[in-house]
Amino acid sequence: MLKNLNTIGFYILLAIVLTGLSIFFYSETISYFPSHIHAWTQSDRYAIALMFLQEGFNFFKPQTYNLSTIEGITGVDLPIHEFLVALIMKTIGIDSPIVFRIYTLVFSFIGYLFLFRLTNEITGSNLKSLVLVTFVFTCPIITYYQAGFIPSSTSFSTAIIAYYFYFKFKKERQSRHFYYSVILMTLAALTRTPFNIFLFAIFLQQLWVYVREKRVNWNHIIAFALAYGAIILYNLYKVYLNNTYGTQFLTYLLPARSIEELVNVFRLVRERWTFQLFSIYHYFLLIFAIASVSFSIIKQKHFTFVEKQILLNVMISMSGAALYFILMARQFVAHEYYFMDTFYLPIFLFLILGVKGISFNSKIKKAFWLLTFTGLLIGGVIESKSVQNLKYSETLWDRGEVTRKNFIDADKFLDELNISRDEKILVIDAYSTNAPLILMGRRGYTVHIKSREKIEKGLQEDFDYIVIQDIFIPSEVVFPYPEILSQIERIGGNGKISVFKLNPVDYDRKLREILGIVEPYRIVELDFDTTNSSPEWSNIDQISSVKFHSAPNSFFIDDKTEFGPTLEIAIGQNAFNKLLFEGYLLSPTCTNNHRNVVAISDNEGLVYYWEFPLNLKYQKKGEWFRYQCLFTLPDNINSGSTLKWYFWNPGYDKIYLDDIKLTLYKK
Repeated sequence: MLKNLNTIGFYILLAIVLTGLSIFFYSETISYFPSHIHAWTQSDRYAIALMFLQEGFNFFKPQTYNLSTIEGITGVDLPIHEFLVALIMKTIGIDSPIVFRIYTLVFSFIGYLFLFRLTNEITGSNLKSLVLVTFVFTCPIITYYQAGFIPSSTSFSTAIIAYYFYFKFKKERQSRHFYYSVILMTLAALTRTPFNIFLFAIFLQQLWVYVREKRVNWNHIIAFALAYGAIILYNLYKVYLNNTYGTQFLTYLLPARSIEELVNVFRLVRERWTFQLFSIYHYFLLIFAIASVSFSIIKQKHFTFVEKQILLNVMISMSGAALYFILMARQFVAHEYYFMDTFYLPIFLFLILGVKGISFNSKIKKAFWLLTFTGLLIGGVIESKSVQNLKYSETLWDRGEVTRKNFIDADKFLDELNISRDEKILVIDAYSTNAPLILMGRRGYTVHIKSREKIEKGLQEDFDYIVIQDIFIPSEVVFPYPEILSQIERIGGNGKISVFKLNPVDYDRKLREILGIVEPYRIVELDFDTTNSSPEWSNIDQISSVKFHSAPNSFFIDDKTEFGPTLEIAIGQNAFNKLLFEGYLLSPTCTNNHRNVVAISDNEGLVYYWEFPLNLKYQKKGEWFRYQCLFTLPDNINSGSTLKWYFWNPGYDKIYLDDIKLTLYKK
């Protein structure tokens, strides 16, 4: 009775700890739209749930907002969780991202409950069980995704529950526990393909039992047959969807293409993910666990039957995870959630054995390990929070996050332009297949690779309107495809995005007309042909008459010069919030070593920085080309702040500049 009360107390403590950690980690982010790390994939999953909600819950025809597949229907791993999220949204009348995030987090809680129970049954210690659950909860990668949209987290939790029943079956020999484990592991594999590793590990483990005992349990074989039959049938159906409608998800292997590339993958994985897989404090706990198991093996301490079964499964599943790593090596470099699909589970199973071997047989030892565990876990929580902050931090290269911000309230803006919710939208330079469409509340198409061919192909789709982010119109759309200026007509803009219609009659429009510039605040020009005495300009003395766009001179940046022409001006209150750069450049090498930069500072330091790397992939060496880019500045810049535009040459490469024009305006 006292033991039961003690266990109930630890369940309550577990709930308090996980709830407290959730508040600590997610209080600011739990309502976020899919953003930052892998926002692309996360918004795709959110889109599937929303389309179930909006299109009548046809489970066998999952759809997204993107119409690049027929009717937006797409082949995808079993979308049971997206379907359930949609049902919850329907029930409570809320379709906010918070519903999806809370669903995933609660599902994770259920997995942790069973992890606690599994650890408790192996170690016989509520304290060790609580330590292990807290350890897993605070692994930085897991922490990030267990309140997100990607099914790695829900499949991970499902697999934990499956393992609980599997090892309970090994201990108690009740067939119902075996069937529960197979059903749940099959569900994990259906919703996230890599979890087939663990279903197959269980199958091989049982196969070894049949060989060793020279007796086959045909009921178990039938269970496995039904499991693999379900997986095969659904995957055949997924192939049918792919072939009939198309898919917006990865459908092929991505192994390293050479030994050298595989070595490079290992290096990049080590550099990028070592301290996101685990914090330094988690690694210390792992070291203790490895030492504990190793010591038990060396001393030939007795392992129980179930513990031996866990060790066997760890070896099988870790081998499967390693094989999957080889087959999908290139994905592991950029997609850290693949570790949730592969290596985490066998590591955590091994960790159970590790903490079991840590002795609590005296008050001194128990106090020592309690203090050690507490200190390491507190350190792990703090480090994991730092990683979460890093993952949610704004970075210059996170164009997906820029896109999300630009499309906030885009649905209302399109409503104001009387654009029906049934109209189809082409988003050029979208940085995601679904996020901008979701935020506009309209279906359509996206162009997210900025090349002439992709833009031309996008313009051939069956759409009603075109939407482009203002900041990327000059550099990412007009620069690779200048003909678009004569093909589209501006309908309106809100300072972040602009709406266009295709114009059936070509008309020679200027970039300024496309951007909606009517009355600029100021235009600053520099042609390097006359002496410029303005104190606003600096670094303009390297004049060349060897090459020029307009005679007789240009500016030459040689391979010893880091900074080229620089303009520095004071900013008046709300004077402007856009800066358009236009100019002509000639690159002898066509390398991407140059940056077009704007920085704004006030008395407290830097308040804004943005750079446009020059992508010269499609330019011809030694020929002049026109380049434009648009800087979207903060709306509320303190009067007296200083704006600096400059040409940066961090690669110390040669390039010529001529006929620079900077237009400052407010939109």
